[in-house]
Amino acid sequence: MLRENLRPILDRTAELPYVLDVGGMAAPLNTATHILDALGFRAIGAPLDPTIPPRFSEATCIQRDICKKPCHFAMIFSTTHSVRTR
Repeated sequence: MLRENLRPILDRTAELPYVLDVGGMAAPLNTATHILDALGFRAIGAPLDPTIPPRFSEATCIQRDICKKPCHFAMIFSTTHSVRTR
């Protein structure tokens, strides 16, 4: 992501109920509620903006390599905000 786009993206996604960051584990978007990445949560890097607390958690990070196994992301959010794919 270009650094000049970070602030507008954070502003546009801050109030959305769900934000999916695909491939963002190395430098996750703070406003993401879910992350889909080949790397596991233990490999998570520092969020893009250190001044904003992240909205995602280990429970909302999905480890999956979509290059090897495509993810047709028909998402169903439960009351606990877990993600399941069909």
